[in-house]
Amino acid sequence: MKRTLLIHTPLFIFVSSIALFINADLILVGLDGGWFQLLIRDQAIWSNFFSQTSNPLQGIGDQFVPWNTNLSITIQIAKLFSQDPISRNFQVALMTVVSVEIFFSVILIGGLTKSSKFVTINSAWLLGLIATPAIAVIKQNFIAEPILSEFLLILSLFLCFLEKIGKTQSTPRNIFLTIFSVILIQYLCCASPLKVVLLFPILGIFSVALIMKCETRKIFKARVCALIAIILSLVLLNNPEFLAGLYLYNAAYFFQDEFWKHQAELMNVSSFFHFAKPFSAVLISLSFVGGLISFRQEKNNLIHLAFIFSVLFIFFAGFIMLSLPFYQGPSSSYFERIMFPFYAIYFVRFVEYVVIWGEENFKKIRFKSRKDFSLMIILLFIFMFREFENNKWHLENFQKNEITQILEEKIRVSSGSQFNGIVATFLGLQGSQEDGTWNNQVSYDYETFVEFGSDFRSVGLWKHNIPTLFQYSQTISPELYYVVSRFLSREEDLQERNKLLLTKINKNILEALGVRFLITEKKYPKANFITSISHPKSGKEIFLYEFDNPNLGNYSPENKIFAKNLEEFQSIAEKIDFRKTAIIHKDDISAEVTPATFARMSYKRGGVKVSAKSASTSLLVLPFQYSNCLRLEKLNYLDSLAEIRRVNLVETGLLFQGEAEVIIDFETGVFKRPECRIKDFSDFKKILNQM
Repeated sequence: MKRTLLIHTPLFIFVSSIALFINADLILVGLDGGWFQLLIRDQAIWSNFFSQTSNPLQGIGDQFVPWNTNLSITIQIAKLFSQDPISRNFQVALMTVVSVEIFFSVILIGGLTKSSKFVTINSAWLLGLIATPAIAVIKQNFIAEPILSEFLLILSLFLCFLEKIGKTQSTPRNIFLTIFSVILIQYLCCASPLKVVLLFPILGIFSVALIMKCETRKIFKARVCALIAIILSLVLLNNPEFLAGLYLYNAAYFFQDEFWKHQAELMNVSSFFHFAKPFSAVLISLSFVGGLISFRQEKNNLIHLAFIFSVLFIFFAGFIMLSLPFYQGPSSSYFERIMFPFYAIYFVRFVEYVVIWGEENFKKIRFKSRKDFSLMIILLFIFMFREFENNKWHLENFQKNEITQILEEKIRVSSGSQFNGIVATFLGLQGSQEDGTWNNQVSYDYETFVEFGSDFRSVGLWKHNIPTLFQYSQTISPELYYVVSRFLSREEDLQERNKLLLTKINKNILEALGVRFLITEKKYPKANFITSISHPKSGKEIFLYEFDNPNLGNYSPENKIFAKNLEEFQSIAEKIDFRKTAIIHKDDISAEVTPATFARMSYKRGGVKVSAKSASTSLLVLPFQYSNCLRLEKLNYLDSLAEIRRVNLVETGLLFQGEAEVIIDFETGVFKRPECRIKDFSDFKKILNQM
């Protein structure tokens, strides 16, 4: 097998890189693709290596989506070829690395299932090409989430290590395999904590199979002890606390009845039901048959049974999720992504069984060697399902225009730059009779891109480091969601758990959140007109306005009003002037406050720097998401008061005396404040339950 790999590995790298270069228009396309490229770029600038930090380009400084691209080995290898994530060289290099990781994950699964060399090599070639834009013919093609290939490789390595534990008399070797297994899972918890949960169900099923198939009691004990050691190590390293905070503290957990149920579609049960790419159904159905045949012929190999059970689990869990009206977690199709190396192996196993059956039952069919049944036959068959397209919704195709140029000049974000406000976009659904759903919103945005060559809501602005109120993250905070859904959206709008729909302009709320500029398709007389652009054929016109008094980190109210719950907060927020009055949620600001005489907020890696002066005690309201993950560091080393508080439900208040020069950091991770998101969860639950 080693000799075979020495031949096939460089050949596969060559073929996949050429195929990916030819199909580069299919790499990292659409909003998801552009978002991922910018995530790589921006985390390199703003994030720390082992922890999650705040994102200055989205929302009001809440955390980046929990993917630590700085830690991703896949991405770091791709950066050896290009440091610019938006460049074609980087994209092709990244997807080539992804293809190779998929290739080797299948090789490892081939060994685990005791498959023949023919099955293993052909399966690796098959999935390595069809799961990427080289020949993108299945639903889960790793185009938008390429580093999921790391999950496949780590799953394969983990199962292979577990299978080897106990088979030798060497205790040090067993300890080494156990420690390395801990490192693999811990790596995923740090690099991709939001997605690591996808690994556990399938990993659990196959781990049980490996324990049950132990040849001797000694091997059984060794594997059980190894699994216990792995679980205890992950617990002691704070993973449960950190991961629980990420999964519980989000808008979808608290307001699940208000979100569009994206799971209520068959394609979210399994890729089998994604009829736009029919080869997914062919691959999954024939692999299942291949698994059944394999188990019938090799009943002692419980890995085959684990595969059958995993497929049934995916479908059963998917239909259960489909039937639950309140469920807002990941759909079963996400868990299924871990299954694709097994799908490839058992699909080619099925092909091998068909070839053997044909040789045995038809005298004229004879293969001198199994190699005669070339992978090319399979790939030619698959190529018939190939979806030919030239996707222009590509980040490098977004062009600057008069609006983006002005915004870049006025509010562009860079390390050390002063906070000059953000922009809020109200295009497409504002005043529309259409259903307020993300699907309608993104359809409008694509039309706008076709007409104007740019995007005015998300990646088209983030590309130029223009901060937006719009946020794209699976961990949008319940506080920000509540403010947006109650004040900046219509009642009939159906929000999504990872995107905010902005459809109703509320000047008072927008200014309080730090919004300085407004992009809209309708004239808005309450703000200053800056410029507009129009399309000569469609007649569509887009306006840019500027507010007079946005909160640039300089709101310093002299009045405080206590709101014990969300209902009171909403009632008060509809009436007050946020420049003069702050809403507090704990009786922890007893001193009388006066307006500050000077205030300035600027960006830094992981948070903000604030400089302020006051003749007495003052409260600064910062347009920066409040969290228990925040830490304040004084720079002037004075004993004067400087503390942070929650104000206006979602914002950070700086309570200080005299002169303050402080850094407010947002940082959380397995090794850094792992408990802070659980505290955020508990805080909001208290506010919610005081209704």
